[in-house]
Amino acid sequence: MTLTSQSHERAETNSTRISPSRITVARLRRGLTKAELAAHLDVAPATLSRWENEGPPPSNTESILERLEVALGFSAGYFISEELEVPSTDSTLFRAGSRATQRQKSVAVASGANARTLLAWLRRNFNFPEPNLPDLSGFTPSEAALHSRTIWQLGDRPVPNSVQLTESLGIAVMGLPPSASAVDAFSMWDGAQPFIFLARRRTPEGARFDLAHELGHLLLHSSDDPHNGAREEDEANQFAVDFLIPPGIVHAHLRQHAGLDDILRLKTALKVSAMAILRAAYHHGKLSEREYRSHLTTLSARGFRTDEPGSTLQYERSRVFDYVLSPDGGASIESIADETQLPPQDLHTLMLSTQPHTVPSATSTTSTPARSTLRVVH
Repeated sequence: MTLTSQSHERAETNSTRISPSRITVARLRRGLTKAELAAHLDVAPATLSRWENEGPPPSNTESILERLEVALGFSAGYFISEELEVPSTDSTLFRAGSRATQRQKSVAVASGANARTLLAWLRRNFNFPEPNLPDLSGFTPSEAALHSRTIWQLGDRPVPNSVQLTESLGIAVMGLPPSASAVDAFSMWDGAQPFIFLARRRTPEGARFDLAHELGHLLLHSSDDPHNGAREEDEANQFAVDFLIPPGIVHAHLRQHAGLDDILRLKTALKVSAMAILRAAYHHGKLSEREYRSHLTTLSARGFRTDEPGSTLQYERSRVFDYVLSPDGGASIESIADETQLPPQDLHTLMLSTQPHTVPSATSTTSTPARSTLRVVH
């Protein structure tokens, strides 16, 4: 493989050296250790370490760029762009548990580093909403969920498209690659800019819960506070439950001694898992322990522990990226790749690209926060 003519032009007109941090980010994004990448590049591991700390020697830039392109699948222009902050997994809370390896977590946070580049492009070309999140760090999770529903005018109605709701708050919602398969979601702050990253590995109902969980982190847990992983995960889980399944809805729509049909009807209306509704029904006193255990056994036997049999719910689409890639937005994956130097497949993932589908819309009586109109910046 040789450098494209455009890559040659970029390399020749950009006198800066190859970015050490971009080698590191690209390596982590591809899930490679230093020893593995060194073998692909046919250099000693010590040489690669020096490149990632100090940069490769400028006398051999073109040859090294060619090798990096082949080994990592990023264009030459990517490696000669401005430095990126090298991600750390130590200060990041992942919705993953013990399944996720360090390598998978590194892939996830490296995607986060490249997401900053995509968001910078988005802000240069479109009017993306500024972040508008309340600081609820002094609230309990249940109080935070109630307060959020109040200020976003949701009342006791089902949460509409949660991706679009979150985008309207100025949060950048982006996707995670399959190589980070055991990481369901994570969130982070980049200065004042919040991000949420979602996998599409779980059911659409599970993905809605993952997003609400990460929203809970952003609202409840300051990036400056010391992390207590177990406590913060429990709090984010409780926020997600009360945000998606508020007590008022449970009491209004589930009778005492609710049957399985009642549970499944409410699960469909709220677009959450049957197991989540079952636990909420028990927690709010609609089921005895015997009834809860009986329903749990039946749902488990029908496959509801890992799936949502019979569900027609689709993954929620991004309003932002659907507009950007529409005729009105005027952009394409290829044009964005040319401007950002991010690989097209990586962009597809970050932009939550999926096959077209229909998400059940909120009813006409559902209120949502006023959304800034995304439009092209002229």
